Amino acid sequence: MGFTNGTGPEGSPTFNNTPQTVTDLTRLRDLIIERGNGFKGTTTQRNALTAGQMYEGMSWFDTTLGVELVRRGSEWKRHVSFRTFGLARSAMTDGTVFFQVPTEDTAKDTEPAFAYTYDGANGRITPEAGIYLLHATGHPGGVATGTTFLQLLAATQGLLARGGVQINADPWMSCSALFRASGSEGFAVGIQKQTGGPANGSGVLSMTKLANL
Repeated sequence: MGFTNGTGPEGSPTFNNTPQTVTDLTRLRDLIIERGNGFKGTTTQRNALTAGQMYEGMSWFDTTLGVELVRRGSEWKRHVSFRTFGLARSAMTDGTVFFQVPTEDTAKDTEPAFAYTYDGANGRITPEAGIYLLHATGHPGGVATGTTFLQLLAATQGLLARGGVQINADPWMSCSALFRASGSEGFAVGIQKQTGGPANGSGVLSMTKLANL
């Protein structure tokens, strides 16, 4: 046997002077897979990898993007990723919370970014499990004449954040929240306003995935 139960780094086996066997080389292969998960190359090279060359937990420093990616759930993921959405809602009346409809600005995300789904019936975005920083800005579409606010509301956790008007004549509002997403709970951005008549909301939602669960 070429391998021995030696005292290499972190308990790894050591070589002796005898010829190496198939068993030795198999053990070496397994050790490389278990502990040598780091690779680097261009996006083109990464995309050329076959299914048999990729595995869960494999890391790849993408020299095209300048960031490290990790293989999770059969996809390449960044450790931190970002998406941003334009917000809009037409014909909002006074005194009722109206969810804002998000439209992603795909030119500004950090691919590969976190996955999400959207439910148009209630305006909820449901991101993959993780810890997120949410930041929203919004405008009610007219001069604020009474109670007017912007909020982030989760399906189960409830109110995450709420921000009010600072300047009634130009009532831009903002709020931010940390959101622990289970992967099945969504959230929506809502505006309640008092402007004296129907108005069209607008704004921006930014989402940054900070960590996995």
